[in-house]
Amino acid sequence: MSIKPSPNELLQVSIIGQVIGGTHIAGSGSAHCNWKLVASSGWKHKQGALTGASQSDAPEEANMFVWQHPVDAQFECDAAQAQDAWPRLELEVRWRDGFDRSDIAGYGVVTVPPSPGVHKLVCRLWQPCGGSFGEQFRAFFLGGRPALKNESLIFGIAEEMENGGTQLARAAGHHRLTTQPAGTVHISLAVVMQRREKPAE
Repeated sequence: MSIKPSPNELLQVSIIGQVIGGTHIAGSGSAHCNWKLVASSGWKHKQGALTGASQSDAPEEANMFVWQHPVDAQFECDAAQAQDAWPRLELEVRWRDGFDRSDIAGYGVVTVPPSPGVHKLVCRLWQPCGGSFGEQFRAFFLGGRPALKNESLIFGIAEEMENGGTQLARAAGHHRLTTQPAGTVHISLAVVMQRREKPAE
């Protein structure tokens, strides 16, 4: 279903669902997921939580981490501008080992589907790679995997290209992140849309 632009209408978008769980998460022990709903300045947050953190789960066979953490929020924007920058879900998965050490397991980002209905989403996680072999060896035994200081890099920072356009890049100046796959998070979201006339000014 497409949204027919109208300068006199507001679009209300309700996002209801859950972060179901994760598979193939790097590390051992228990893991939990921190999430954040992010929207551009053209979207107004009306109600519901924009951030959350699931409980920790430690599956016996380390196959599926079950979180089933609820997501429930509502946004509003001009209907004519709705397709410009749809809200997104940014994820940070952390694990805790048998020595009670907490470490980053992976980051991920997925866009909320811009159409009504129930959607099953798969978010691929990534993590920054360590530097030297010695640093990776030390992180494996002592913890302390590389983590982001600038969380805006989860989605990426707009970078100008030679042709005058822009692209999203995970970079700080000339230093670009080297990443590796870190598992998958499974999400179920129901998107409900409602259009209404703008109130008279």
